[in-house]
Parts: sequence; structure tokens; C-alpha cells
Amino acid sequence: MFSVSPFSITKTNAQAIQVVLDQKLVDFKGKVGVHTTSSEKTLFLSGSDVAKYLETTGVKTTVVDFSAATSAGYVAIALFR
Repeated sequence: MFSVSPFSITKTNAQAIQVVLDQKLVDFKGKVGVHTTSSEKTLFLSGSDVAKYLETTGVKTTVVDFSAATSAGYVAIALFR
């Protein structure tokens, strides 16, 4: 079973992963619930805190304005292996 939490990304595995974040999440000033490395614990952080954590791992992160993409006729799809 694979974990899809941002906290499952570490400096050790970051080179094998690419992350795409929605601009609205990064800009969101409220708190979002994010699982740690299991679904048994949840942290509440701002979107910018999630982005800052990912930056510390060195993972390739792309921020996309999905609302602009969908209004232009594009559809966002998440793929997991």
C-alpha cells in the first residue's frame, strides 16, 4: 500500500517523485488537514506550510492554477503508481 501524504516524501525519495500543487492550496490562509505518514494522525497546516515542507525535501514541485486550466478546457487528472 502506498502513502499519498506529502509527509511520505523525504530527502531520501524526493528525486523519484514529482508533485503538482494547486495555486489555491498554496495561497490558502486557513488550515487544511494533512495525514502524516499514516491515516491515524492528521496535522492541520496552511497550504504554504505544506509547500514549504516539500521544498525542504528537494522534491520537484510545480504549482498550477487549476481553476484557469479547467476554464480553458483542460482537465486535471491525478495518477498514482
